[in-house]
Amino acid sequence: MAAYRPNRVRPRGRVAVFEPIRQENLTDHVYRAVKQRILTQEIEIGTRLRDEALAAQLGVSRTPVREALMRLHRDGLVEIVPRSGTRVRSFTDSDIDEIYDLRIVLESFAVRKAASRLTDDGIARLRELHQKAEAALEAGNPRPALEFDREMHAAIIDASGNTKLQQFMATINDYVTLFRNLGALTPFHSGFTYRHADIIRALERRDADAAARALAEHIETAKRELFRDVQHQRQAQIETERRRLSRVRRRRRDQGRQ
Repeated sequence: MAAYRPNRVRPRGRVAVFEPIRQENLTDHVYRAVKQRILTQEIEIGTRLRDEALAAQLGVSRTPVREALMRLHRDGLVEIVPRSGTRVRSFTDSDIDEIYDLRIVLESFAVRKAASRLTDDGIARLRELHQKAEAALEAGNPRPALEFDREMHAAIIDASGNTKLQQFMATINDYVTLFRNLGALTPFHSGFTYRHADIIRALERRDADAAARALAEHIETAKRELFRDVQHQRQAQIETERRRLSRVRRRRRDQGRQ
């Protein structure tokens, strides 16, 4: 026999109760400010983050800074090293490999969907932005190409029409942005623009398979170039540290002679 359930009548005119909307707190401001500078590499990978220094620069107490750094730690953008403090996280080759392999799978799926869903105007806009980026490249300015790359990937994800995919991509977009800007600190290379034109042509033809192949090759090339960039920067950091230690030893020797 079915269990008895009392007939609950919702009172007419019942009003939902909301908490008052409060202004954004200091922690959110600090979080966004520091995160933005990490993603753009104004604060470089490996940089130590001292809460007292950040608090002084931002004009706040140390409490919201510490809370913001903990949020960035949960995001995977900073690491807390015992007896050393908090610093911008360094990424391993495995980190890069996993994130870019995920991108290939997810964005190849997305572009197959987008090939039939992107409007003619949307594709025309990508074509126009690409032409401007190419012209800027010839003039020695790589920034529009980087912006186009970001715009193209975002348009494809949005046009996929898959909200779960969009939400999942949002969780790794911070890493993608960081890696894109990390690569921008080194000499410009083909990974930024490789197969862009082929992707657009395939979208214009509504050829989902060709678009997916071109996009996968584009991301794979960007991954290889990023590995090269990261290796270059690691070597530069090692050399910087070697020179620093050499200066320290030299100062100690000079002090010992006095």
